[in-house]
Amino acid sequence: MKRFLRVLEMSRLTAIEAQYSEEIAEAADRFGDHEDISPGRILKWMGQFADDHLQLASKVLIKIKYYGSSNIRAMTRELALIVLQNLKGTDRKQIFFVPVGQPGSSSTIIARVLRELSRTGVTRGIKVAWMTDLEKLGPDEVSAIVFVDDFSGTGDQLSEWWGMVEQLVRPKKADVIVALLVMNSRARARIEEFANLAISIEELDDRANALSVQNQDFSQAEKDILLRYCRNTECADEFVRGRGSCGLLLAFSHGCPNNSLPILWHSSRRWHALYLRRAI
Repeated sequence: MKRFLRVLEMSRLTAIEAQYSEEIAEAADRFGDHEDISPGRILKWMGQFADDHLQLASKVLIKIKYYGSSNIRAMTRELALIVLQNLKGTDRKQIFFVPVGQPGSSSTIIARVLRELSRTGVTRGIKVAWMTDLEKLGPDEVSAIVFVDDFSGTGDQLSEWWGMVEQLVRPKKADVIVALLVMNSRARARIEEFANLAISIEELDDRANALSVQNQDFSQAEKDILLRYCRNTECADEFVRGRGSCGLLLAFSHGCPNNSLPILWHSSRRWHALYLRRAI
């Protein structure tokens, strides 16, 4: 019986592959630098949707905002330039770009690019430091602290981060800037509670929430169907609409934030994720 079911499943996947070969190939090419992404993985993900929902699954693939490694490098460079422009007149030696979180977190990717940028061109000489490095410096050595990360969905994690480092930062009497590649608009108010300035290359509003009334990419019927699949992933209730009910369709080459719909990143006995939560 199990063998018979596997044969049926393979037959169905073959049919899906034939019908959506172009869409699968395009997605595999666009997401290609995310760990373990392949046409087979995308096909397996699509196969979890009912036959009359396959067009919706294909539509989701198209609507995902994906930031590959080349995008991340270009956006990081632009972010550094915007920060330097805002701090024009400040001694570059006293501006410190500080990754949010611990080594190994997603901000490490941004820090790595910043270090490369510090060697050449108009970004030459920018300083990247961890909080442990910054702790050793006196107030006369620090004019601005720039917390950098790839993304903020609600601002909660950045607010928590600030709670942990505030006692170390305040004595420096430095300007505090938060610089992000992508910021969900809901995060701005939380960040501006402690930062002098919040900067991002892209800022998403409610239209980016796939389940919101403001979103025009999907009909209400399609939103209802997507929500059912989100529940099918067996994720915790707080993630069904994406963490903070952000409802995003967003991923990076190095991972997928849990503010995105769980059909993209959550794996369980009933659901195969499209992306890894944390990738290389």
